Amino acid sequence: MQASDEVTLPPQAEGASDLLRRTLVALLAEGRNLQVDWDLETFDVDAVSGPQDLVMGVVLSVSRAVVFYAVRPDYVPSGIRPVLADAVTRANTVLTTSTFELDLSTGNLSVRAGLEVGDVELPAPAFRGLLVNALDEVERAYQAFVPGLEDVIAGRTTPAEAEARWRQV
Repeated sequence: MQASDEVTLPPQAEGASDLLRRTLVALLAEGRNLQVDWDLETFDVDAVSGPQDLVMGVVLSVSRAVVFYAVRPDYVPSGIRPVLADAVTRANTVLTTSTFELDLSTGNLSVRAGLEVGDVELPAPAFRGLLVNALDEVERAYQAFVPGLEDVIAGRTTPAEAEARWRQV
């Protein structure tokens, strides 16, 4: 789905939750390209860095939250996961509104940020602004921190050295 002057959702949106519909309208109005899984209430967003990079969005209708994940495309090899866990912990101490996650059993590495609206009915412009801020935060954190994490994975730097670089920014 791509944005147009007036955002119109496809017929599949009829059965979607209000939160998913509001989220898609907000992101389409921002000019973001989306691929939606209507049944799972998830969607991929082309990242600002380029269409080859995707951010995944998940709508959690029960808690009325939207969570964004920027996921490293390759799994982290098992032998480096303990060292990377140290680096991820250090990265998280520098971040304020997003966090890295490392699944030690699969090697999946991602950064996440979200917005929980709960029972509050936000005006469309406020919802859109908060939603885009969460999406932008995931993209910024990924771009700023993943190069250092890649250096740790490749053995070119230690977690402490990566943290020192992150704190200089």
